[in-house]
Amino acid sequence: MKPSSVLAAALLTCGAALACPAAPAAADGLAPSPSAGPPYVGDTTRTERVAEALHGDPLFVDPEAAEFVGAEERGELADLIAGADHPVYVVVTPSTPYDESGGDRELFLHAVRHAMGEDGDGVYIAAAPPDLGTGPYRLTTVLFGVPVDELAALYPDDAPDPPADDIPTARGRLLAQQVAAVLEDVDTAPSAPAESPVPMAAPELSTGPEFVPEEPAAADYTTDLVPGLFVGALLGGALLGAGAGIAALLHRRLRVRPVIAPEAERHLPALLRARRAPTRPSHRRLVRMLDTELRRLTRELAGTPHEHADHAAAVAAYDAATLIRNGGRDDQWLVGGIAMVRAARAALTTPEPDSGRAFCLANPLHGAALEGRAATRYGKPTLRLPAKGPQGAVCAACHAVAGLDRPLTDRVLRLHSDGKWRPHYLSDGFWTTTQYGRRIPDLPRRVLKELDAD
Repeated sequence: MKPSSVLAAALLTCGAALACPAAPAAADGLAPSPSAGPPYVGDTTRTERVAEALHGDPLFVDPEAAEFVGAEERGELADLIAGADHPVYVVVTPSTPYDESGGDRELFLHAVRHAMGEDGDGVYIAAAPPDLGTGPYRLTTVLFGVPVDELAALYPDDAPDPPADDIPTARGRLLAQQVAAVLEDVDTAPSAPAESPVPMAAPELSTGPEFVPEEPAAADYTTDLVPGLFVGALLGGALLGAGAGIAALLHRRLRVRPVIAPEAERHLPALLRARRAPTRPSHRRLVRMLDTELRRLTRELAGTPHEHADHAAAVAAYDAATLIRNGGRDDQWLVGGIAMVRAARAALTTPEPDSGRAFCLANPLHGAALEGRAATRYGKPTLRLPAKGPQGAVCAACHAVAGLDRPLTDRVLRLHSDGKWRPHYLSDGFWTTTQYGRRIPDLPRRVLKELDAD
């Protein structure tokens, strides 16, 4: 279909939506009508069940949506939630016009927040999976008591393009990508007084007996002619603006997106494959990310026999990362500790001894870098980073971006230092000189020695 045809169809759809009011949620008797006041929904069975589950785990996946979120993606979502600057609750559940909120996901989140009780403030995300199992989720985000600018957090000027409609939802781990983008926008939004929003509800029209319609007079037609023309011009401008917005959206949708070839990362453990990561994380967020990695490494060690080739190295990595965590080190040390613990966890999943891996030079939080034949086959062997950055290996996702001749500027990790955000590789220190453990099989011991704890 030509873009002009798509635009015309979209405008006709908008006009039809304005002309035809939506049916009430309980029109067929399957669900009570929602209300504008607490608990916002007529039937609280599901919202109470979701709230109870969120008290134990901030990620809730409805059984009806379980096929869309695999175990690996759930772990990635848990990392994102733990590393956020504010409490985060993600609810993955289908949304239909026949549920308790009439398909209004914002109203549903208000009902869940009400059921959570006094300590339930935070970032609430409702994720409705696509009907056909391909393409992005339909996300709705509401901020309750979060001290950030809501407009900047939820409607950023530089919002990333959504995943393509033809990407398999579960296999592409699209939910983790979308949630990561939302949390990054919230965490980087300017501070503002915390607010507790209320759901938007249409005011009820007065139907009392005192309302008596008047018969129109002939003068009314001539009196209303000029205002009618004025309003018509405004509506025409609004439709043109909507058309321009739809055209811009189509332009973004039709842009070529970087795609990682599955074979590019086949040689890497799943824990070290390219993932979404913040580009300007706060110190607090990095500390929470490291805490999460340490808890996961503890579980991995508990389930790994001592005879494993990398068990002793993983224990050393745990000790070194704990010293980094508790020693008041700067943000670059926290990033290095996260990368080191992830490498230790990944080494425990393979029987072969780990010989050391290089991490993405653009952002070490992305994962391992492609080196050797993999980098040569699926991208340039090395890439020069922007801002007079060094040459080095980057992850598969950065290779895919560079393969489209797009700059890596927006993907570079920046750390806050001396009141400014600087690319991480411009800071002198242990992790810069070692390139985050490149070809250092005894990295945890080297870190312990650097910390004077060996």
